[in-house]
Amino acid sequence: MRLILLAVFFFISFKAASQETFSHIKERTFKDPTDLIGYNFRPFKMEIPGNYNPTMVKAGEYSFGITRGRLYVNGNREIEGLYEINNIEPANYGYRILLLNSRNPSDRGHLKIILNKYAEAESVIFKKGKKGQEVIFHLPDAKKNVLDQEKKYFTDLGEITVEHSDSLWGQRIFPYIRIDQQANIQSRLYEVDSTVITFEEVITIKEKKKKRPKTKKKPKTKKKKKRKKEKVEEEEEEWGSLAEMNGENKEEKIEEIVQKVTEKKPRVPIEEESQLEKSDLEEIDKAAAPEKDEVVVKRKVTKKYYVKVKTIVKNENRTIEKKTLSFLVKGIDEREDTSAKSNEERFQLSIKSKGKKELYLYLNGDRTVSSIEIEGIKYLVRGH
Repeated sequence: MRLILLAVFFFISFKAASQETFSHIKERTFKDPTDLIGYNFRPFKMEIPGNYNPTMVKAGEYSFGITRGRLYVNGNREIEGLYEINNIEPANYGYRILLLNSRNPSDRGHLKIILNKYAEAESVIFKKGKKGQEVIFHLPDAKKNVLDQEKKYFTDLGEITVEHSDSLWGQRIFPYIRIDQQANIQSRLYEVDSTVITFEEVITIKEKKKKRPKTKKKPKTKKKKKRKKEKVEEEEEEWGSLAEMNGENKEEKIEEIVQKVTEKKPRVPIEEESQLEKSDLEEIDKAAAPEKDEVVVKRKVTKKYYVKVKTIVKNENRTIEKKTLSFLVKGIDEREDTSAKSNEERFQLSIKSKGKKELYLYLNGDRTVSSIEIEGIKYLVRGH
C-alpha cells in the first residue's frame, strides 16, 4: 500500500511540474544514464512517423518522468499511466529505456531519448507496447532572449573558481537544477524561485573602553600674594613718613613716591616680542594647554563562517513558502578523485557544520564549481 501511495505521489509531482512550462533542449545534458533519473520531459509538439503534420501541444499536456524503477507518462488515455523500467541502455542516438507490462511481461515497450552532439535531448520517442505505434515528441528550442537572461542570472559551469577553501567566502551560487535525491526528482529552477546559496564571513568587533584617571592640578603658590603685601606695606611706610616732614623735604618726597608708583615696565619689550616666530608661540600655547584625558581601547575580533540557502518551495497543497537554511561552518576537508577527468567532478569539499551535519561542494578538475549537496538536495549549476 505504501509503495502505491509513493508511486501516486511521484506521479502527481511530475504532473504538477509539467503544468508550468515546456522543457527545452538546452535545459539539461545527459552524459550518463543516471542523469535521466528524476528528469521530466515536457514536449511542445508530437507527430506520428509518416505523418507530416505534427500536432502542437500545451505545456504539461504530455510529459515523461523517469525514476529508478518507473516511467510516469502524462497524456491522453491511450498512453497515460505508470510503466515498469526494465533497463536503460546507451544507443547511437542517445538512450533506450526498456519498459515492461507487469501484467504481461512479454508486452514490452520503450522510450527513446534522442540526443544531439552536445548530449542535449531534442526529442523522445514513446511506444507503449509490442503492438503499439511509436509517437515522436519534440522538445522546443529556448528563445535567444530567454537564454541570454538565464546566462546573466544563473551560475554557469566554469564560472566560479575555488583555489582553496578560503576563497569560498563572499561567493554566491545561483543553481539551475535541484535534485531531490531521496525522491529521485529533478526540478528546473527559475528566477522566481529566488534560489541562492551564499558563503558568508561574519566579522564581529567588541570594544572595551577605560578612561585614565585625571592628573591632579598643582596648588597655586602664595608667593605672588606675599610680594603684593610687602609692596603695599613698603608704600604705606613711605607715605606714613611724610607726616613727620616739613617744607621742601616733604614736597620732594611726595614727587619721588608718585613717580615710583606710576612707573610701569613692559613685561616683554616691543622689539623683542616682534622677533618671536609664529612656531615658537604655538609651542608655548601647546605647553601651556591642559593635558587631555586619554582613552584606552581593547578590541576583540571574532570571525564566523556560514553557508546559507534561500529558496521558494512549493508544497503538496500548491502553496508557496519562502525557506532559509543557515549552517555554521566548523571546518572544511578536501578529498580528490584522481580517476576523474578535467570536466568531471574531481574534488569534494566536505563542509562540517553544527550537529555533525556535512555539506558537499563538488569541483571539476579545473577547480570550478559543479554542484553542491545540502541535506539530501543536490543543486547543479547551469550547463549540466
